[in-house]
Amino acid sequence: MTDFQAVGSQFIAHYYQTLTGNRAGLSQLYTDVSMLSYEGEQFMGPEQIMGKLNGLPNLTYDSQNAVADYQPSINDGIFVLVSGCLFIDGN
Repeated sequence: MTDFQAVGSQFIAHYYQTLTGNRAGLSQLYTDVSMLSYEGEQFMGPEQIMGKLNGLPNLTYDSQNAVADYQPSINDGIFVLVSGCLFIDGN
């Protein structure tokens, strides 16, 4: 079995580094069944998700105060839940 905690941790580091540094690079991570929930709204598929992410202003991720949980999933997948803070334009 894959070390799902190590893979999940590496994924989070990659995701948030890309989100705050090169948002367009995230498009390859989403499929037609991917969903983003953001402040009560849901965005389905790469086009809607990237549309929402690209519409956000400058983001900073507070990795020091984030909490993550990793769980193995079906078909060698990994379920990752992150709770933390994204700062928009420094706020």
